Amino acid sequence: MLISNPLPNGSPTSAISAIARLTQAGFTVAVATNQSGIARGFYDEATLNTMNERLHGLVEAEGGQIAHIAYCPHGPMISAAAVNRFLGYLPRYRTN
Repeated sequence: MLISNPLPNGSPTSAISAIARLTQAGFTVAVATNQSGIARGFYDEATLNTMNERLHGLVEAEGGQIAHIAYCPHGPMISAAAVNRFLGYLPRYRTN
């Protein structure tokens, strides 16, 4: 799902509905996303935070919840070390 505007118009997408259904089924949902638009200067972290708040609102309006959003702000020339640091954050959100 792409939310490139802090205030997207239209009805909730199937991804938002899916997150709501997962929450209602007892799953904890976390989102991991690449946000290279920050490195490219398309938007800043404040705008990303606004987009994330909007995403939280859309999901909550459908009866769901996002427990955490992790993002990688690096551009397309990202180093392997930076990717590994980002991926290293993900296991802490997984539960058995």
